[in-house]
Amino acid sequence: MTNTKPIILVVDDEYANRFLLQEMLDSYEVILASNGKIMWEMLAQTKPNLILLDVMMPGEDGYSLAKKLAAHTDFKTIPIIFVTAKASGEDVIEGFNSGAYDYIKKPFNQKELETRVQKALQNNKQTQDLL
Repeated sequence: MTNTKPIILVVDDEYANRFLLQEMLDSYEVILASNGKIMWEMLAQTKPNLILLDVMMPGEDGYSLAKKLAAHTDFKTIPIIFVTAKASGEDVIEGFNSGAYDYIKKPFNQKELETRVQKALQNNKQTQDLL
């Protein structure tokens, strides 16, 4: 039997955040990466339906990673939701300009997270169905 659960890749350098997101999104297949290098390794193995991406990480930040994903032929259609403590208006604008589908400010509400994830997945599926 094949797995039909959407795959969500969570990229966050904080273990507690990865664990919390994995627990909150237990109805999905959640895969985890602690930085951009591991994210690219995971993407070489599987293509997720959605990426939840932190902005502030050591090494390459989330904005830079999102721009690279948006420019990559294999990954440009994967929606990205930033989940971050960077909450100023300028941060949100930079997130969208980097290619994000959505932007969730930490601390976040579980129901809001679930709704935004569900909406991103539905929108992406509809877009893929049209292609």
